Amino acid sequence: MYRTSAEMFDFSCRLIIRALKKQNKTLVESYRKTLSALAGFDYTTEIFTTVLMELSETDSKTLEWTLNNFYDLEAHLDLLEEVKELVALTLAAQGFIPGQDFSADWTGKILVKEAAYSCLEESLPPPYRSLLPKVVQLTDN
Repeated sequence: MYRTSAEMFDFSCRLIIRALKKQNKTLVESYRKTLSALAGFDYTTEIFTTVLMELSETDSKTLEWTLNNFYDLEAHLDLLEEVKELVALTLAAQGFIPGQDFSADWTGKILVKEAAYSCLEESLPPPYRSLLPKVVQLTDN
């Protein structure tokens, strides 16, 4: 049916994206469990990571629904950690000082002043920009 593993990977991603766009949590969970059973946890995590990145570039509404409904997904957690790292590196590279211009709260959100937030909106690639509200909080202090 599929000549290469890349074709199977692409098919799996498209299948998950379709289920997510329908906002059918039961269907998504069913696909996730089936993928995990057939291909393993790591493969399934790679699929969901790819899907989340694709949605961040193409469908912010579906991405938001996914992040709100599947907060336990390993791919979701990995992606948010990646965004946090990128935010911290970007701010430091732009001359913002940790502990002064940005810091973290007890939940892991990055607290930033308005100038730092504006810098992130201008500097980060669009897929990451759409995830800022999940990892960054604007603060006056």
